Amino acid sequence: MTFFTEAKALHSFGVAKLMYKIALEKRDHQYAHDMYLLGLIHDLGYAETNSMLEHPIKGGEVLKEKGYKYWKEVYNHGRADSKYESDELDLLNFADLRINAFGEIVSFEDRLRDIGVRYGIHSPQYIEAGIIIENIKHKFSIPSEKED
Repeated sequence: MTFFTEAKALHSFGVAKLMYKIALEKRDHQYAHDMYLLGLIHDLGYAETNSMLEHPIKGGEVLKEKGYKYWKEVYNHGRADSKYESDELDLLNFADLRINAFGEIVSFEDRLRDIGVRYGIHSPQYIEAGIIIENIKHKFSIPSEKED
């Protein structure tokens, strides 16, 4: 399996940068750095599987084994059926669904459209992403999108 494709690297880097910016507005630098690292490694599970639905579990299990503080966020990201809740998981899901494969900030609608093209609009991936978007879309804003 090839985890570090250019698209996955750009996406993860974009998620990390966005999480850092949002976290820095809410908390201190250390927390923002923690969120940057979480964003950077959130798709680690793709090293074990190519499945969009399985990669969070695989990545979370590896990070739990290593004692990583935010392993539950990795384990539960992108999973609409998860009962686990945290501000960090919400932030991760928000950023993950606002960053495309090129590391660019896109609208939720554009990201969902891309998932639909890749997996189909009746796929579990599309349905789960739609549910997560509905649950988190009003929890955060991207710093450059704020109104003055």
